Amino acid sequence: MKFSLLTLGALAFSAHQASIAQGNKQGPEQQTTPSNVCNPNNPLSFNITQAGQSVLFTCGNEVPTLDPAFNATIPEMYEGGNKVRILEFLPSATLQKVEATGESLRDANNGKT
Repeated sequence: MKFSLLTLGALAFSAHQASIAQGNKQGPEQQTTPSNVCNPNNPLSFNITQAGQSVLFTCGNEVPTLDPAFNATIPEMYEGGNKVRILEFLPSATLQKVEATGESLRDANNGKT
């Protein structure tokens, strides 16, 4: 299953919270790498294959807005060319916007966010 940028944010937070609740730790395949940085010319796409997985990504100043727009209450994504509500198929998913202040989160965590 492929997900758009906005979906990934929702899945990341939801799955991360579930992982923490279950006491699971992230494996190397789930760690953020430089390829998880969005840019205007290349949309991000991730595969979520099981419950409890998370995806974490960052967007710098060169990506001022997300499409669909960020909405923590009713998160949306694109499935094909259609906008869909994430909560319709992932009822416990959440989307959280975290803004870095001062040094970036990536710099503060030695290149990992």
